[in-house]
Amino acid sequence: MSGTTETSDKVQIGLTPLGVEHLDAVMKTNWFANAQDAYRLAVAVALAHRVVATPEQIAGSDTKYNFMGGIDRDGKVRALISALAPAEAATPARYAERLAHAGLAILATKVADEDALLSDALRPQRPGDHPAASI
Repeated sequence: MSGTTETSDKVQIGLTPLGVEHLDAVMKTNWFANAQDAYRLAVAVALAHRVVATPEQIAGSDTKYNFMGGIDRDGKVRALISALAPAEAATPARYAERLAHAGLAILATKVADEDALLSDALRPQRPGDHPAASI
C-alpha cells in the first residue's frame, strides 16, 4: 500500500455554496422532511443519471454532515456505491459527496425550477426521449 497513490475516505462531507443553494431550493418544494433525506436521494439520482461532480467542482465544500453517523448510518449508501460504482467502494464518502452535488443540481432543476414531479427527476432522460412526448 503506497501512501502516495491511495486517498483516505472522509468522515465529514458537505456542500459548496452552489450545492447549498440547490439543497435549499429542493427543500422549499416540501418533498423532504429533512435535508439529509434530500442529500441521500441526490446520491441515488446522480447514480441513476450516471453523473458525478468532479473533485474540482466540489473544492471548498463546507462540512455539513457526518457520513457514517448521519448520511449513511445504516450502510445503504455504501452498499449502493459498492454495487453501482465498485471502483469507488474504497472511498464511499468522497464519492457520495460528489454524487450529492450532481444529484442536487438535477433535483433543483426538475422539482424546484421546473416544478416537475419528483418522479421526473428520478427518471434519467434516455437518448431519443423527447420531453414533449412525456405525459
